[in-house]
Amino acid sequence: MTLQKPFHFAPRVVGGLAAAFIVLVSTAVFAARKKTAPGNPDVHVAQGNALASQNNWDGAIAEYRKAIQAAPGNAAAHYNLGNALAAKQDLDGAIAEYHEALRLAPASPDAHNNLGLALQQKGDLPGAIVEYREALRLRPDDARTHYNLANALAAQHGTLSPHGGTNATDAVDEYREALRLDPKDPDTHNNLGLALQSLGDVSGAIAAYRQALALKQDDFEAHYNLAGALSGKQDWDGAITEYRLALVLKPGDASAHDNLGFVYAAKGDLSHAIAEYRQALRWSPQDADAHLNLASALARQQDWAGSMAECRLALVEQPNNARAHVRLGQALAGEGDLPRAIAEYQRAAQIDPNDAGAPYALGAALEKQGDLKGALEAYRTAVRLDPQNPQPRRDFQRLAKQIELGK
Repeated sequence: MTLQKPFHFAPRVVGGLAAAFIVLVSTAVFAARKKTAPGNPDVHVAQGNALASQNNWDGAIAEYRKAIQAAPGNAAAHYNLGNALAAKQDLDGAIAEYHEALRLAPASPDAHNNLGLALQQKGDLPGAIVEYREALRLRPDDARTHYNLANALAAQHGTLSPHGGTNATDAVDEYREALRLDPKDPDTHNNLGLALQSLGDVSGAIAAYRQALALKQDDFEAHYNLAGALSGKQDWDGAITEYRLALVLKPGDASAHDNLGFVYAAKGDLSHAIAEYRQALRWSPQDADAHLNLASALARQQDWAGSMAECRLALVEQPNNARAHVRLGQALAGEGDLPRAIAEYQRAAQIDPNDAGAPYALGAALEKQGDLKGALEAYRTAVRLDPQNPQPRRDFQRLAKQIELGK
């Protein structure tokens, strides 16, 4: 059975971008001057830090700007202003301030790290990686920066997803180094699992997710990702357990309900599968994939009318969804309406001419209608598009022999 909807993987940066930034509590890191006069830049930096610790970002920004106005060369003020601007999601402003802080104090690993975070948030992964590597050159034993670098490498290679790239070993190495330095961080274990899974090491991924959960039992993402990995091993009962634990933590997560429905369907428990798909649609009524998954389960119960209704709802959201047209065609064929089924298969083939599913279904419908030559050509197309699938080839050879004998 083919997974109808890809498992969603949710890597996290703990607390979001702003919380990952280091806010200085003094200017000593930048060798700033120690003055106590009321209006000197160090006092404004200290006041800004106090306000930042209360998440009063506007107040903190005002104080850091006063410090910079008094002393434009105060690296700590520029650095902390960058942190406060990042917390307000003013990433361009934050990047400018980090650059200025680094111009004044180029040996600050924190400034390189936080500049990397801001660049990564902006989508500049190569730039972020450069900054993380420089931060680690200056401070090699910083677990946080190894974790950030690993995330950037994983994102660059597409490995923070179940369908990631093949060159994820560098990300795995950085996660492992982060764990050597800080073995009790559940997020690092979780993301290590994602990277390992993208490399095909599902057993290693499962171990990493379990370690994350040993450290943080209420980690939704780790339960969710573990369920996906167990499903990949066809450990349906284990996957059901983990999805249910994830849904205790986030009852309204539509993807978890949808994927749990898939697992039940894989077990042949269509009643529970349908219930979970309906829950997914309760929370995300415009999810075309969930509508199609529900349509598939209803079709397996030969509820053709219900299946057609769900296909049409999916097509409202995604009119050019080839799979929806194929699924609708199958429901129409189930009701015996072959002409309309054939029209749906033909429409699907027009939308996605590289998918073998539509011509194969079209061949079956044409054969049932008595158009053997048309069916043979449809099967031939399906074989060309999916030469590794034995079923279209068998049907093509069977029908070709039948036509030859009938001459």
